[in-house]
Amino acid sequence: MKIIIIHPNETLRSKLRSWIEEHTQHAILLEAPDVENIHFCIVRHEPDLVLIPTNTTASAQLVAFGGSLEPDKPHALFPNTQFLFLPETFECLDWDDHAPQEILPLLSHAKNLHKNIKPVAHGYASGTRVVFHDEEFKKFASQKKLHRPECKEGWQKICEQQEARFVLQLQAGVFEGRHQSAKNYLRCLRRFDQGLQKEMVYRIAHGSYKISELREQIGRWLTVMCHYIIGVEVDHCPGPQNISPRMGFVHRSQPTPFLYAVSCVLMTGINPAIKHQIMQATTWEFDGETDEQIAAIGCRLLGLNNYLAQAATAQVRAMDQFLDRNSEFHQFSDVSRRTHRHLGIFFEFWGWQYLHHLGFALRETTNGFRSGKTFVVNPLIIPPYRKFAEIVCQK
Repeated sequence: MKIIIIHPNETLRSKLRSWIEEHTQHAILLEAPDVENIHFCIVRHEPDLVLIPTNTTASAQLVAFGGSLEPDKPHALFPNTQFLFLPETFECLDWDDHAPQEILPLLSHAKNLHKNIKPVAHGYASGTRVVFHDEEFKKFASQKKLHRPECKEGWQKICEQQEARFVLQLQAGVFEGRHQSAKNYLRCLRRFDQGLQKEMVYRIAHGSYKISELREQIGRWLTVMCHYIIGVEVDHCPGPQNISPRMGFVHRSQPTPFLYAVSCVLMTGINPAIKHQIMQATTWEFDGETDEQIAAIGCRLLGLNNYLAQAATAQVRAMDQFLDRNSEFHQFSDVSRRTHRHLGIFFEFWGWQYLHHLGFALRETTNGFRSGKTFVVNPLIIPPYRKFAEIVCQK
């Protein structure tokens, strides 16, 4: 169990620490006279118990931002951390030989706390979330490592290009009726992926060449995106699952339908960093690698698949928001965290950082499209599948 002790009196902190170490063998992560930002301290060290007097800045912060701190009620911000208040008379107690009687109930509670820890289950984040970070990260921010779009020279033209590509996706989803088709495809694919993931985790540790199936799965996730690219013959892209639930085939080279789906998405243009990872993964072929090498390749493929699963889901959920006039996006200026993340993943995948940060202009664009005032002529010509297959066969 991890404990944080906060008290302005150094002597009493030392005595309290000694008593806890002697009777409980618990680790003391931090001792402090007071903590300027108690939330930072708790998030960083993740303690099970915080001992704190009532008259400190830290206790005031906890009450202000988390509500009640009664022992039998979980703290609003930290439901899995218990807070024990040291009485105001704590400094007057006699610690000469042993812990005074007035503090024994408190310390006994600390001693037995580890027997009663029952974690409260909660999701990752459902609302506003604050992320603290180490001071060392500041040097990276000054070096533009933590980059955000800047209104540099030519940014207006870049934004216009991204806006045009965005409208083309709306057109594909509506005029060619592909949005509903994409939703059905994603539903089938996610169900198939549940079984595939477990099988592939086993294959990775087993050192099997059958992890090649993860490479094909990349093509399936990207087929979801293909539904929103005008000119792609989606019927020639891979299906959302194996043709048979009881039979499969492991390809050494990528089958043409999978290459077609990958090529159409990359040809349209996506985030360069993600493009590089996809190209590396989809061009890999088993060539007698060792078990260690298979494990390394398999873990990378598995990670990329998990990312693309989120990106494909975000693609469909974002389009739900854009195309439904009663959605959060159209009804409220501030959307839920869930929707905000779906929109963020969608824009970042396609590399539309400028468009992502222009919320008001984005609503104007979608409203213009829905009213029939905004239309874009597709400048990109996607080769028909037959022509693509002929080129692949020639190679």
